[in-house]
Amino acid sequence: MTSTPHKQAITAAHAGCAAAAGYAAVKTAWGLGSTVGVRDTAVLEDFMQADSPARGDAGLGAATAPVFESCPIPCPFSGGPMTTTTHSASTNAGSTDMTDGSTRVARRSIPTAAGYAGAAILLLVFGVHAYWGAGGTWGAATAYGSPEFPPQAASAFVAVLIACAALLLLARIGVLAVPLPRWMLRVGTWMLVVVFALAGVNNLIQAPDAYARDWHIYFFGPLMLALAALCAIAERSTPPR
Repeated sequence: MTSTPHKQAITAAHAGCAAAAGYAAVKTAWGLGSTVGVRDTAVLEDFMQADSPARGDAGLGAATAPVFESCPIPCPFSGGPMTTTTHSASTNAGSTDMTDGSTRVARRSIPTAAGYAGAAILLLVFGVHAYWGAGGTWGAATAYGSPEFPPQAASAFVAVLIACAALLLLARIGVLAVPLPRWMLRVGTWMLVVVFALAGVNNLIQAPDAYARDWHIYFFGPLMLALAALCAIAERSTPPR
């Protein structure tokens, strides 16, 4: 709760700034030719004669600007003089801080979103390979490029590798905590980029008579290249501490 002396100081500051504003209003009225508050017309004439040579078209602003720019009353909120310069600097600094903060958030959010997307795709692929490893046959021949079904043990082993890749990607963007050093997470993510890029290129250069050639060229190849790109973007995220 604010103490009584502090409340009195705030009230005094407000009163002082109000008085300064009132003084500026009176000088503005005099500059416009009003005689409000003038008991002796000689005072007004002296004011007009002293101010008119340097005033010109900007006389009104010149007469009132010093009052607002140099009010000596401390601002109760900032602790410093209540000046338009201070207010403008504070506003500009706040805008700059908000812009910098938004930029930092955007730089963090893009790699994180890429990591989430890549991990989601890998988990889907893991589920398919786990299905093949459990004895399923749907789509296996097309994916492996052979009319013969792959061994269940091979599909299960590939499923484990894909699951590890998804976990590594989540750990790289800081979602999953793993007892691994930063350099190992970064090197592992770059290895995923290389592996998926090579797999994508290999799918795109199928022989004319290859089994399920169109699937590999128009689906599996672009999918592998997309995974490589997502891993590369996720690798740019801030390393977890």
